Amino acid sequence: MLRLYGFQINLKLILVSGKTKEFLFDPSDSVSVITQQVYDNWPGDWANETLPSTNILRLIYQGRFLHSNVTLSSKLTDIIQDLFVMTW
Repeated sequence: MLRLYGFQINLKLILVSGKTKEFLFDPSDSVSVITQQVYDNWPGDWANETLPSTNILRLIYQGRFLHSNVTLSSKLTDIIQDLFVMTW
């Protein structure tokens, strides 16, 4: 779910397991910045989810992996339903 608050975006991330967490991002943030922030700030209630030794998190939007250089602002014209975090 995407909500705009001022100049930041409140982005709700959903793990494959169904657990969710909301993070704030700037519209200019790229997928690589987002995944690094999630990796560096892995939520405590996600502790039983396997966190890889390096950041290989991927974001899925409308069934497709987002490339690391895609920014949130480039997706603002779309209606964002769900954005999933994939871990391996």
